[in-house]
Amino acid sequence: MGTSEVKASELKQGNKLEMLPLKEIYVDRKTFQWRVSKYNKVESADHLRTLVSVLKRTGEPLDPLLVYPMNGRFFVIDGHHRLEAYRKARWKGRIPVQVFEGTFDGARFAALAGNTKDKLRLTAPEKKEAAWKLVNEEKLSKAQIVKLGVASDGTVGAMRKVRKKLLAAGKDPTLVSWTAARRAFLYSGVDDPEDWKEKQAQKIVDALLKAKIGQGLVKDPEITALALYILNPRLPLALVREWWADDPDLKSAVAAELSMEDNPYELLEEEPEQPDAKPEL
Repeated sequence: MGTSEVKASELKQGNKLEMLPLKEIYVDRKTFQWRVSKYNKVESADHLRTLVSVLKRTGEPLDPLLVYPMNGRFFVIDGHHRLEAYRKARWKGRIPVQVFEGTFDGARFAALAGNTKDKLRLTAPEKKEAAWKLVNEEKLSKAQIVKLGVASDGTVGAMRKVRKKLLAAGKDPTLVSWTAARRAFLYSGVDDPEDWKEKQAQKIVDALLKAKIGQGLVKDPEITALALYILNPRLPLALVREWWADDPDLKSAVAAELSMEDNPYELLEEEPEQPDAKPEL
């Protein structure tokens, strides 16, 4: 099946600025939120605390949210962390918003673009899941998906091949994540030990969050790196090898970002998630 190209004009953001009360701004994660809740928990929580602190300290609104008007409501496209910060800070004033004037599909892609360029960027796994979702929707060409910054040309090509294999096997690729689809393709029906690994990894993440250690790991990567080295001098190299092998786009992404940043640790300073209100489509 071929893709239906989305015009560049559909991806542009309108510049209509308005001030809305908090109660009139809604969230629909399924439609406009590309994040995966299990990833980036520490940075997300830390970023949200920072935004709440800024609101309480300055008494001034944050940068405008990007919203899309639908069914008589305004749904946030970009700025979920800022919206949640307003709620947690019990903000009483109106909130500056920029109203997206493009199409529905354009609004969805604008939401993705906003989360790959600035603020709290999507993690590598989240970008892959976003790319997988776009591949399954078949609305964008390979070049358009690559341009959104969620995956390389090679990765999108691999996703298309895996999707084709799943369809040939009578499976619905939209019902599985890219991680699961990739494993199914690699292991060809063999029981995958990676499922156990992911569960164990999630336990560690939950333990770090519960012990309030996770935020410290993110705030000072230099100390974190030293701590891991002290724990086991071979651990940092083993981690780099693991990440490198698991994420084919990591090498080019790191090279590109480091060439743009004076301080590599600033790459960690980046955007969250919220209450839902499903639109009536």
